[in-house]
Amino acid sequence: MSFRKNLIGGIALCLLLSACNHQAPNDSTLTLVSASKIAQSGAPRKVKSEEYAKAAEVLLTAQGFEEADRLAKLALEQDSKNLRAQFIRAVTSVIMVQKGIYARMSPLIEKHPAAFKEYQLAVIEMKVDDKKNINNFLLNGKADIATEDQFQSHLDLTAKAIGDFRKFAKANKDSELTIKANADLVPDLIERYANSCEIKETANLEYELVCPSHLQRYEVTFNGADFEAMAAAAAMYETAFILYNGYDLSGAVQIAAKYAEVEDRSTEVILQDLFKNSSFGKLRKAAKLTEIKNLGLDLVKGLNWAIRNQNTLCPKGNSHSHNRIGKWANKGLCLPPVVQPLIEKFEKVFNGEAIDQNIETPSGPYPTQVAYGAFFIKPTQDLRALGPFRFDRCNQLLTVGDQTLGGVFPNADADKIHSLQASECKK
Repeated sequence: MSFRKNLIGGIALCLLLSACNHQAPNDSTLTLVSASKIAQSGAPRKVKSEEYAKAAEVLLTAQGFEEADRLAKLALEQDSKNLRAQFIRAVTSVIMVQKGIYARMSPLIEKHPAAFKEYQLAVIEMKVDDKKNINNFLLNGKADIATEDQFQSHLDLTAKAIGDFRKFAKANKDSELTIKANADLVPDLIERYANSCEIKETANLEYELVCPSHLQRYEVTFNGADFEAMAAAAAMYETAFILYNGYDLSGAVQIAAKYAEVEDRSTEVILQDLFKNSSFGKLRKAAKLTEIKNLGLDLVKGLNWAIRNQNTLCPKGNSHSHNRIGKWANKGLCLPPVVQPLIEKFEKVFNGEAIDQNIETPSGPYPTQVAYGAFFIKPTQDLRALGPFRFDRCNQLLTVGDQTLGGVFPNADADKIHSLQASECKK
């Protein structure tokens, strides 16, 4: 339920109005940004676009995602190819999907009394803490998510926004962009500047401190390698959302509430209860499981590229602060050669191939084959088809109906693996 941890940052209070800096009475810095002044400037469309984009960039540094999103849209209306505006929109779009999510989720959470109490306490805490902007952004919304299906539709939109960000990063792997550093994209901003300095002794007890320029302290550069890394990270998040959201979860919250206070819960009984809902466990029409193969193979391609280019991506060794000074991935994109066999295994998994594997059991390793990709390359239409499922008193899975478990165990030895993995049940 910790939605705040999954958000990139906060929201500024309002759209600022003018384009100059003033010193406020309390010595704080007040930066005013004027969209109307840009609109009335009479500058060429491309110039206006960059001015809007830079204004959005300023708001982004203050975690003004909603306002930055508005100005980035204006920039793209003037020039759809503006890279700075595209980047800001790619970032803010992921956040904008979460607008009002705490308020929106309340009808669904209310079906689980224990979870709803925690939710109410969290809302009270959010209303009084000092992160007013982001909390208002999360709390101000219409209570319109009352079912698991509606929540899963929200997750679909989140996955799409992440996918759009990934596509943007992939499309610009030949580009370079320097932006004002954002604390959420660059959380170690102060530390990385200090680490980029070098101390040289020029005479006895005399030293030169060589650092990047003061302006660079507040900037970060993305080049092809950084965009590739961001695309890879986005692909992993997108894959996780797709996996979680593949099958219908209708009725899950009420079943969870039903058994929340039951100490000796039976997994088998709970599963039977879940399957009483005719929708639960069926492959969703909106499921994107089959897209995981291409996401994974693209990730493998990127990893292989990184392995081949370690001389430029990691010239000074693993996590060295001088590997890529000024770049987003400043400590390098380091992959030792020993990961190559693992990358090759990933490629087989995403292609749906069965790989040799030793399954760890209490009595020792059991050699078999596992085709993990079967789960998403040819997904089962209804999870009931894999059953019936039987568990022991300790809730350890003992038997399933489909001995291949949807093709994951091509040797049809699912029950043997489960029985070997089960520890002694002392209940």
